[in-house]
Order: sequence, then C-alpha cells, then structure tokens
Amino acid sequence: MATSTGLLLPFQTSGPRPIDMTLTLSDVLRQYDVAREDLAELADVSLDTVNNWCSGRSTLRLHHFATLLSVLTAKGLKGHELQQFVLDILTHHGLSSIAGHQLLPPARTLHGGAVLYVAQETLTKANYLAALGAREYLRPLGSGLLLTSADSDVAHFDRAIADFVVANDPDGIIISRLWNADWAHTIIDAANSAGVPVIAIFERHGLTDPVKFFVGIDNEDIGYSAAKVLLERCESRIGFLGRTAGENSEAIRFRGFNRALDEAGVSIDPHHVFQTEAPDWIDMISGRLLGRTRAVSAAERLLDGGITGIFCASEHDTIALIQALERARALTSLLGDVAVMGVAMDAWADFLLCPGFSYVQVPAYDIGRDAAKLLTSKTLISEDTDIHITLPSTIRSSH
Repeated sequence: MATSTGLLLPFQTSGPRPIDMTLTLSDVLRQYDVAREDLAELADVSLDTVNNWCSGRSTLRLHHFATLLSVLTAKGLKGHELQQFVLDILTHHGLSSIAGHQLLPPARTLHGGAVLYVAQETLTKANYLAALGAREYLRPLGSGLLLTSADSDVAHFDRAIADFVVANDPDGIIISRLWNADWAHTIIDAANSAGVPVIAIFERHGLTDPVKFFVGIDNEDIGYSAAKVLLERCESRIGFLGRTAGENSEAIRFRGFNRALDEAGVSIDPHHVFQTEAPDWIDMISGRLLGRTRAVSAAERLLDGGITGIFCASEHDTIALIQALERARALTSLLGDVAVMGVAMDAWADFLLCPGFSYVQVPAYDIGRDAAKLLTSKTLISEDTDIHITLPSTIRSSH
C-alpha cells in the first residue's frame, strides 16, 4: 500500500469509508492539524527525520510510532480509523507481524550462512531481545539471522516457511514461544527431513512432539520465587495480577505462585486474583494495555489495604499496575508499605527499585544468545541426545 510519496491508507472522513479513497501520512498529519515540527519535538527527532517518514525515505521505530499514535489520538482520531491506520503504518514501516512476513518471501535464496528465527509474534520485547542476542553471537562467526513470523492467522504461511527451509538449508532454526504450537509442526517436520537442527526457546509445552533442543526459562519457578519474596514481606492478603487459565507463561507462573502459598499454609482470596487477557499486537505497540482495568482494581486494593502484596505475572501487567499507581499519585509513597513483585525482560525497571518494589528479570537476550551458541556447536548438535537448557531468572530487589 506504499508509493514513492509515502504511506497510503484507507481513511474515513465522514459516513461510510470510501473504498477508493487514500491518504498519505502527510495528509493524515495535515487532516489532524499536526505540524511536522511539533511531531519532531515530541518524538525527539529532527524535522528532516519526520520529512523522511512522510516521503518514505526512512522508517519509524516503535517508540516513535507510539508518540505519533498518541498525538493523533489526542487530536481526535477515532477508533475504527485508528485500527486501520495502525495496521497500515506498522506494515509499511516493517513493525507489524504482517510486515515481518515480508522479511522471508518463499522464493528468497540464502547467501552464506544464516539461522532462521521464527516467532509467532515478532513484535514482543522478548523476541526482540532474544533475536538481538542470537544475532550478536552469530555475527562474528560470519552467520546472519533471518527473522520472520508464522502467524496462525495467515493461511499456509507455515507451509511457505517449511518450503523455504527445504530449498535453502539454513544453518539452523530458532522457534520462539511454543505454547500455541500448531503452526510449528509443519516447519519442524520440514527441518527434520532436511537435517536442519531446530531449537525451541522460551517455552515448548505446546508441542506434541517436543524438539530435541530447548533453551528457556522455568515459568513455574518464576511464580514460586515471586511468591516466596512476597511471603517474606507480608504474611497474608497477597494478590495476583495476570492470566490464570490456559497453557501460557502467566498461568504456569500462577501455578508456581499457588504452590509456594500452599507450602506456607496461605490461601489466596479469589477476590484478590485480578485476571487479565493477553494483549494483542495493536495494544502492545500503542502501549494500550488490556489489563489496565484490572490493574486499577488491584491498585485500589493496595491503597485501601485490602491486599498488602501482589505479583504481576507479566511485563504488561507490571507496567499497567505501575501506571495505575502513578495516576493515583501513590507510587513512591505507597511502595514502602506494601510489597509488589513484577516481571521484566530487561533492567528497564531498575529506576523503580524503591522500598517494596521488586521484579523478576527474564533473561531474554541470554536465551537468544545461548540458542545461537548451541546451534553452532556441531559436537552437541550431532549427539543423539536431547539438550534442555533452563536459564535462571534473576530477582532484582531494593532489599
């Protein structure tokens, strides 16, 4: 949907959206009275950079896109227009999972050594950091990293990737987040038939026939460790913010969380379980969190003393709770009196390490690095044995 004049998108001005009406990014900024100079200042970039975005000479980064989206929303961009705009601009600038598919067309030919990184959601911070760890390890070895997504909503894309594997014989395949892994089996079968090693990272419990090699984390232990920290600080009235059902990382952390409470003879009040939903791609990019409503409820219980500690089972949940407490102007004053355990993929939360706040740091970068290291170890890969590496998660605390 892009031309040399910039991004094209269907746009509704009033009434039903005309099928044949398109506007460039420049037109959208003009429509909503957003000066390029103002956008440049808010995004902390030069005016030339904004001009290049509008002309298509350069692409947005995620944090720049979030700024642009906030500006347009404040200017009155409506929900139905917003969704289409988000999809189009993310795809054009290579930030969406759909755009990620364009990184690996079936007819592409590899030049030199390369490892294929297949993710169900290319936009998550976990995948970004893991891919960075793998790429930086492979680069000195003269091998590249191709990143693509095999979204289950795109019909037959798993088959296209499988055909690519057979035709191109990459050095190896890294498959990320296999808790919903129906799409992965076609790719794994093709890799096995071509003798290409496959490593699963982060999670692998969604596979009916697990791969031989795995580098990841113990989600149940993360929940267990978080509960132990909370129990040291507050003996009861502990809450949980996150998903509790299904085969996903948060639900598995909830199982470990409950196991630690059971061992301590403590039960969690069902009213103190603030159940959230998985954020979709538009929420992850725009910073709009589906768990916000439940996070506000959790913050209210912390403020009124209904709970004295809480575990936020994902980074999204952690951010949502922090934002809720900040809006209540209670973050720094409250945290000395309660215990909050969060989850982060990197050390982004260190600045919040005031009394009462701790978090589990998931080693996403190290997982990608060690997966690449294992793939390039011909001795280990050639051995007829399973290799499962579980990296420890670090508790970062003010105490």
